Amino acid sequence: MATVTQTVQRPFVRPQRNYDYLYDPVFTLSSQKDHAKETYKSQTSADKLYSSPNYKTMFSCLRHYPRQTLKLDMTDPVPKHVPRYWTGYTEQARETILRYTRFNYDPLVRLPPKYYPPTDVEGQDRHKFFRRPIIPFLPQMPPTVVLAPQQMITSKDKLELSLAPPATKSVYIQTDYRDSETQTDPYSPEFVIRPGSQPELLTIASLCYGRGLPAGLAEVEIIERARAKRVWEATLPPLNDMTQIEKRRRMMEEQECLEWSYREKEIEAIQDERMELLKKLLAQREVDYQTLNDKRLEYLCTLDGTCVNPTTLSFIENSLTNISDQLKGSSNGVNGATSEGLTGLLQLALVKELAKDYKDKSCDKEERRLLKSINASITNKIQSLQSQVSSLSSDLNKLSQLLAKHVNVTLDDLSSPLLSSCDAILSKWPNSPSGYYNLADVNGHSRHVYCHMETLCGKGGGWRRIASLNMTDPNEKCPTQFRTYGVSACGRPVTNSGSCVGITFPSRDIKYSQVCGKVIGYQVGRTNGAAAHHDSKVIYSAYIDGISLTHGYPRKHIWSLISGYTGIASSDCPCGSDTPYPVPLFVGTHYYCESGSHQSRASTNTLYSSDPLWDGKGCGSSETNCCQRTLIPWFYRSFTHSTTDNIEMRICCDEGTNNEDVAIREYEIYVK
Repeated sequence: MATVTQTVQRPFVRPQRNYDYLYDPVFTLSSQKDHAKETYKSQTSADKLYSSPNYKTMFSCLRHYPRQTLKLDMTDPVPKHVPRYWTGYTEQARETILRYTRFNYDPLVRLPPKYYPPTDVEGQDRHKFFRRPIIPFLPQMPPTVVLAPQQMITSKDKLELSLAPPATKSVYIQTDYRDSETQTDPYSPEFVIRPGSQPELLTIASLCYGRGLPAGLAEVEIIERARAKRVWEATLPPLNDMTQIEKRRRMMEEQECLEWSYREKEIEAIQDERMELLKKLLAQREVDYQTLNDKRLEYLCTLDGTCVNPTTLSFIENSLTNISDQLKGSSNGVNGATSEGLTGLLQLALVKELAKDYKDKSCDKEERRLLKSINASITNKIQSLQSQVSSLSSDLNKLSQLLAKHVNVTLDDLSSPLLSSCDAILSKWPNSPSGYYNLADVNGHSRHVYCHMETLCGKGGGWRRIASLNMTDPNEKCPTQFRTYGVSACGRPVTNSGSCVGITFPSRDIKYSQVCGKVIGYQVGRTNGAAAHHDSKVIYSAYIDGISLTHGYPRKHIWSLISGYTGIASSDCPCGSDTPYPVPLFVGTHYYCESGSHQSRASTNTLYSSDPLWDGKGCGSSETNCCQRTLIPWFYRSFTHSTTDNIEMRICCDEGTNNEDVAIREYEIYVK
């Protein structure tokens, strides 16, 4: 059967003309970007190309002698009076003014009138004003049409029609595309801010759905902190007041330190949460591994459940539990059960249990032979276990006797819960030596710390070391916050103005109520002791030239180590013989002050290494009272309550490093 296919060639109809976006008043573009796209399409259209014949080769069929050439028409079809810019700017400006007048109620702002082209009703626009009338009784069909007679429908027929099922029915369906799945961020309408106002709502615009919203406790803290910062910003001195520039700088530095401290606490909390989550995942992984291994062992030991009694594995586990219990008794007591009796009990039980399996008629000869080989292997392993248990029992007895003799510690003591302080270890075991121990923090986690069991600061032993540095050791290096001097000392980084550089010693969440330590350093340049900031006595500022030890946030004072000017003239020490500048009230008597220079005038850029600071030695005539302290070079401070605050040590000076600085040679900080 033959078929004929006819292809109908329909003419190509464009949806629009090239320059409709300029001529057509109804043609609307959403933005300048779309206007640029339409301009590009019109300029790159193929309508500007036309075919120009080559008269010399008009009848040629050769490719290198073409009959015609495509040329570009350079004439512009758009008249010059037609604007080429995007007409949406006018409408945007009108909407902006409309929003401004709606929200600001400014009577001086007038909305420009909207321009409408004139309408010629009797002329070219006459066709727009004609309309076909709607006549309800106008017949819509020719009068010659004859309609079929309409049958009368009775009430019975109406009932049958009402009972019949409808031809169509509307139902509700659930699609995969729901509003809750397609919703991303809620719509935020445009807004206009009243001049001079600062809405608080705009300060939390960074909070969006899924990241901060719905708001919780953390978001509330962020909002409260932002409010406090705005209040602080309102108290800053103005920039145009040159007399308060230094005060503004100090306030900004203190605020920056507070923000960094808060950020560090946030990072530590997040790291602790991640660590707890990691521990849970590792524990769950171990449980999964153990479950999988138990299933594999159960499958291997039961031999598909056909020949070996299923109670064998549970019996072996119970026997091993009894052996471990009796082994503990034999290691703690002299008259405990012997290892030979224990292993003999296990061997006898295994043999009897396997003998029951031999009587199982479901096992063939091959399976019985396999069971015999298993029994022989178990017997050899039990004999090896017997010798190991015997050796282990004797070693445990020797270990318990050795511990009881030298340390006075028993196995029960070693299995007891961790203690929370080095002092508690020393109280329970008075002969404990100094070294590393495991302590429990406030959360019950184990912490590996160094305990100093000898007497310090006249307050007995049991001190926990939280920081130490000795730059006389060639292997020691300065912390990254400090700069290394040529004489193996640590100081502030190079700066042209006064500053405080600190390092934080973590408490590792272990409580303490006493602090004991010492700091040895050098005077660099012309340090002027407590006179550094005699007008500013704030603990967050450089209230001394020297070292400040504080704990917690807000900072609470522990001890101050002040570097004076010179030991034979004006020392600028509060404890010196000359007229001193007093220390702030929060310092009290908890400070040491000493000078390293013994000249009438100190020199800049000079490190006085011959007389270290705060060691109580080599004191000049003006600082004799300062060196007659009881515990110097050690200092001691006790609190009324226990705390887990971190301890911060700062090097502070009110001038640049080219004029004054303090270098640290060594320090040791202990708590209990």
